Amino acid sequence: MNNEICNPINFFDENTEDFQKSIRIKADKSPLGCQTAININLTLVTTGHYIHSQMQLLIQPVTEEIWPYLEKLFGKQGACNGCWCMYWRIGAEYHKRNRSLNKADFHQIISSNRPAGLLAFVDEIPVGWCQLTPREDLPWLIKNGYGNFNNGSNVWCISCFYIKSGYRGKGITLALIRASIDYAKKAGADSLEAYPRKSPYSFTGNPSTFSRAGFKIAGEAKYGRSIALLKLKKHKPQ
Repeated sequence: MNNEICNPINFFDENTEDFQKSIRIKADKSPLGCQTAININLTLVTTGHYIHSQMQLLIQPVTEEIWPYLEKLFGKQGACNGCWCMYWRIGAEYHKRNRSLNKADFHQIISSNRPAGLLAFVDEIPVGWCQLTPREDLPWLIKNGYGNFNNGSNVWCISCFYIKSGYRGKGITLALIRASIDYAKKAGADSLEAYPRKSPYSFTGNPSTFSRAGFKIAGEAKYGRSIALLKLKKHKPQ
């Protein structure tokens, strides 16, 4: 990438056919740990300038070994207002208590080897996160009716994103969605849900991004969110 020529964030458009063709997923050995990772090459295409820039993402599940990188991405603010991805688990309680408790509880989930989410890296710098779990692990989500649209027995969900400042608008969210589909299939999920909202500030993603990844809008839910659903082909758990 030649930063003297252009800053790709100013030109990149996820809607282009070039972008759709540019995502290539392959399994690889992660240099960050023993987990299998996913390499994704994003070709950032400008319109009129004919400048192509590439950014290679390494995406892998968050484990105890990877926890320090997630800490670095979330920072002292715990990603968003000290949430530490506890909102869909405990609801508004997350901001009524000390944020250190949210961090400790989330760390415990990861330490217990429960699926928690995926982390995206560029040159070993953590730049993006999505929470990816079995739906049953998010009691507040179920309590608020988000589980009423799909009665499947093995439903997984993508419930939030956090992208590092300076890397937003570069297609990392879509790359994380595609990696989540691959991971959920290998985990044996029957379907994958998400809860996007039409807002530039949505922490659950935008409906159009999920549509580009093959999701269908199955219904509407609370707080202006949609239910995005993707049925997965049967895959033997690894």
